Amino acid sequence: YGLHPMFTASQAVAEVSLPQTSTPLSDRIINSEAMLLGFLAEKSLPFSLATDLLQLVKEMSKDG
Repeated sequence: YGLHPMFTASQAVAEVSLPQTSTPLSDRIINSEAMLLGFLAEKSLPFSLATDLLQLVKEMSKDG
């Protein structure tokens, strides 16, 4: 158990912090809706499912 001896001499890898882009919420919402409509079209599903499916996705993505 524990760290294999082969790795004990190795140095710790420094973490690189990547810059995070800040995408406005309105753009993320529009992008999500466009992806949903594209999915419906790609799978030949009726667009009448969009409203219910969008509500489902919103419920599934809630925090907490």
